[in-house]
Amino acid sequence: MSDHQSGFTLIEVLITTFIMAVLSIMGLMMMNSALASKAAAENAVDAVQELELARAVIRSDLAQVTSRRARDAFGGDPRRAFADGGLDDRLVMSFVRNGREAPVELDVAGASALQYVEYRFEDGALIRRSRARIDATPGTPYRDRVLLNGVDDLTVEYFGGAGWMRAWSPTSADAAGLDAPPAIALNLTLSRFGQIRSVFLTPAGL
Repeated sequence: MSDHQSGFTLIEVLITTFIMAVLSIMGLMMMNSALASKAAAENAVDAVQELELARAVIRSDLAQVTSRRARDAFGGDPRRAFADGGLDDRLVMSFVRNGREAPVELDVAGASALQYVEYRFEDGALIRRSRARIDATPGTPYRDRVLLNGVDDLTVEYFGGAGWMRAWSPTSADAAGLDAPPAIALNLTLSRFGQIRSVFLTPAGL
């Protein structure tokens, strides 16, 4: 019987350790990749949901546009729907709609079911602004809601029957005197999705 005892040499131990380290690194890389893919998928789903929710809000607003005009806080002539923003280049469009989307605030006396709404493009965001009173006063509170972030560019087009135009000028032929065009197109350039065009109908086009 031999007194020689078999075992692992130092070289074999080092090679085994190296292989285990490589396998561990590969496992970590695969796990990180899977986690990154999951996070990217979740971010993409969130972005799509944000876009679809924004479209739903805009669709609801424009489907309930009324012929009621609104005065600003300075008491000027009532502003017609979709009029040019003038010096306020952040204003995309403004109008009065039927059917307030939330209960009337308890601290606003005499608030009606109508609601003044405007859309603004500020600092890369599409913002929906509303107020409890249709005709503003210096102390009238506003409520801002960010609908979309990551907006690189935004333009609006109005369909007047003969074609699309960049500014809206209502005519006497508008049904029931409604100041709204039959359809409105929102052209968005989003940092995540690129160019997207959405078309919405108003009561004049329904």
